[in-house]
Amino acid sequence: MRPAVHVSDLELEEWRHAPRLATAVLGHLARQRRSAEASKLLRRMAGAAVETNVYHFGAAISACEKAKDWQTAIHLLATMRALRVNPNVIACSAAVSSCEGHWPLAVNLLQAMIRDEVLPNVVTYNGALHAVDAWPQALMLLSSMRQEAVTPDAVSFNTVCAACGTGGVWQLSLHVLREMEMAEVPPDVISYNTAMDVCHKSGRWQHALALFSSMDKASVPRDVITMNTAMLACSKASHWQHALGILSGMPAQNLIPTAISYNTAITACDSWESALAIFSSIKAAAVRSFNSLMGVLQKCAQWQLALHILWSESFGGKRDVVSFNAAMSACDKAGQWRSALWLLGQMSAQSLADEVSYSTAISACDKVGQWEAALGLLAFMNTARVVADTYAFNAAMAACAAMGRWQWAVHLLHTVCGHLQPDVTSFNAVACKCSDWVLSLTLIVDMMRRSVGPNHITFTSALAAVDRWPVAVALLELMGSLRVDSADAEDLAVSACCQDGAWPAALWLLQAKALGPSPGVTALLMSCEQDGLPELETEILRRLAGGMPRAAASALLVSGPLATFPGRGLPPLARSLLASANSIQAQPYAKELALLAKVISADPGPNNVLQAMDSYGEELGEAGSWAKFAGGSKAQALLAAARGAAKSSGAVLEIGTYCGYSAVSLAAATSATVTTLEMDPVLVAIARCVLAQAGLAQKVRVWTGHSQRLLPRMKERLSQTAGFDVIFMDRWGSQYPEDLEQIERLKLLACGGVLVADNVLRTVAAHFLWQTCQVSGKSSRYASQVVPVNEVGAESDEDWMSVSVLLRAGAAPDPPPSEWTELQKLSDLMRVRTTSSFVPRAEIQEVKARAKRIFLAAGVGPT
Repeated sequence: MRPAVHVSDLELEEWRHAPRLATAVLGHLARQRRSAEASKLLRRMAGAAVETNVYHFGAAISACEKAKDWQTAIHLLATMRALRVNPNVIACSAAVSSCEGHWPLAVNLLQAMIRDEVLPNVVTYNGALHAVDAWPQALMLLSSMRQEAVTPDAVSFNTVCAACGTGGVWQLSLHVLREMEMAEVPPDVISYNTAMDVCHKSGRWQHALALFSSMDKASVPRDVITMNTAMLACSKASHWQHALGILSGMPAQNLIPTAISYNTAITACDSWESALAIFSSIKAAAVRSFNSLMGVLQKCAQWQLALHILWSESFGGKRDVVSFNAAMSACDKAGQWRSALWLLGQMSAQSLADEVSYSTAISACDKVGQWEAALGLLAFMNTARVVADTYAFNAAMAACAAMGRWQWAVHLLHTVCGHLQPDVTSFNAVACKCSDWVLSLTLIVDMMRRSVGPNHITFTSALAAVDRWPVAVALLELMGSLRVDSADAEDLAVSACCQDGAWPAALWLLQAKALGPSPGVTALLMSCEQDGLPELETEILRRLAGGMPRAAASALLVSGPLATFPGRGLPPLARSLLASANSIQAQPYAKELALLAKVISADPGPNNVLQAMDSYGEELGEAGSWAKFAGGSKAQALLAAARGAAKSSGAVLEIGTYCGYSAVSLAAATSATVTTLEMDPVLVAIARCVLAQAGLAQKVRVWTGHSQRLLPRMKERLSQTAGFDVIFMDRWGSQYPEDLEQIERLKLLACGGVLVADNVLRTVAAHFLWQTCQVSGKSSRYASQVVPVNEVGAESDEDWMSVSVLLRAGAAPDPPPSEWTELQKLSDLMRVRTTSSFVPRAEIQEVKARAKRIFLAAGVGPT
């Protein structure tokens, strides 16, 4: 605490004869922002009959300016007038500047100056501009300056530019920069920094980076703030490599990166390796830098590395609640609920756990189906004296709904509605897993009644459950009226129309849309194929090809006539069209189109085609990539099972065509006809080209569509036959139970028929293995054997195939134990992650090893 300035009566007596001595003391108080003491001293001076002049009051008001003490400043101005001391422009300007954040007072003081014929200068106006917090008032003051013949300076323009940022009017900030140049006031580094900040905060990162680049041409040197703002803009644009370039280029411009610089660069990273490298380069990393790194690890789901760094001795002193929560969120994303709960326990022991910690732990339980644990954590929050907020209830609701515990989910929703403020996530937690479209519509009505706006997730969840086309169209119209983005929703509505047999309505929904390989297009193509509409199918394929890379487009255009092509080898025109297309850059089907190119270059015939595909699979394996088709030892196991199946219908069904390798293998090695299902129309086209080159197009029928929609149609096509002799499932392991339920309900597999499933270890088909292998001790419906196999071109990459012979129809086994359910949920989480981001190989191998231990402990595995 600063000592008070003591002025004795003797000094006051001396000031009567030399008032200028008081000015020095008041100036000292002003420099220390001690406005109250300055005002008190003026009162003592007046009481001691010391002459007070404009300089005394100016110094005291300057203290008010520095302390932002507008009340005292206005009081001192009023005192000056009462004592007939005329305020000068310096005193008035200081009073105006003291009103920062109170712009009406600042404007009133400015107007009073003009009335009193005290002409304001640029300093006065700049003080008033700093008081303004809205861009219209800032522009009004800038205009007033010109009317009063006061020339704005760089500070004036920069302050107006900053006010534009407060209002989010980024265009005006750029206009202010141009106006500076027209007024011959060169923009300085603060001008550019302010405009860049306005643009990046308004989501206009392109303009922010353009300003950054233009500083060279304007010969304006950058400072650390410039570099930090540019890195923030790069972060918004996901241009993290550019951000790292800016950071590394700072020393060349004689700029020393600050902690904020490092934090910004770390946060911008989409690569945890780069984030870790930046963090390691900081000599004295602060807690904030550590938390920025943990945030990147959380974003990349690098839970193992997050835990390692969190407990590393080097960083032990930097842990706080944000660090723990970020590490726990990384565990949540990777489905590592046990690690998340362990972290929560460590936080609780240190009295660090907050509502975010518990919500994240509950969410981690949701990811792997641990709904009881989620409810237990929610209940324990009260004991831990942590208030359960809406987020915690939302996470618990999602966990219950995901496992079909609807009574609990609805109970929690009612609790939130009764005691807290529900948000859209509260309702979506229930809606996302709801297969009853009537309940979904009820939730939407309830949301709107509570003024909670349904969002994209709400509507897409409802549309996924709808099977009546008028309801689907009505939901789309409601989305439009509420201005909710309907991009993915249109595909779901098209699917609903096709399911309801209303393909004209589906076509109407897609008429003005550029087509891609989406679920809606798949559903419409399925309707065309199943209902015999070849002309419409051709038109859809043509439109789909229009938006695809050349190689994929070529395959789509020739695939229709190839579906039942009678020849051996591709027709010359189709071969020429496919061969001329460049597949190297045809993302996202580069690997599949490169495979097709290999097939085209081979001689016609099944053996030549399979050899070409095997050769490409070996190349992929050597490059560390997954071939994704069942070649090598997998093909041998599949064919052995198919040859040993009881023959009743002479029919084989494959779920998951991919590029047609297994379909060619089965059709070439057996006398059976093969039906294969694939939901991606581009892969359907590639498979039809492969089959035509193999000369098997008339023996293999490739159908477009999702298995859940196509399997009932396959039952209709079987007519009076007993079922398929062989069914080969080649999807992700967590998806097998939904197909198995349809196969059993529709009796698609003949008694004595063989059910073969690939990737049961690699993609952890936990529930499927529980259902088909004799694990529960009951009399099994299947006689099953697990066969060890390897991926094509990767002999060390172990996988399993399951081969199950249907013995009898019967009741389903008991529900699987929690550790099997956890594996099932973990598998599905991995499936989602692999489609949207990179999952480290080490993590995949760890999950596979854990699944193997659990399976073998239950007697499920190779014998």
